Amino acid sequence: MPISDPYHPSHFVGYTRDELLMSPQLQFEILSHSVLEIELTPPCPPPCPC
Repeated sequence: MPISDPYHPSHFVGYTRDELLMSPQLQFEILSHSVLEIELTPPCPPPCPC
C-alpha cells in the first residue's frame, strides 16, 4: 500500500512508513486499535419497513 494512500496506517497515527516497517509491536498496536474502532462502531440501522 503506497504511503500516499489515505487508508495507510501512518495517516491515522502520525508514524512514517519506515517506522511502521521497523516495529512489529507498533503494527500490532495499530491493528488492535483499528479492530477496536470497528468493533465499537454501531451497526447500520435496519431499513425502514414502510
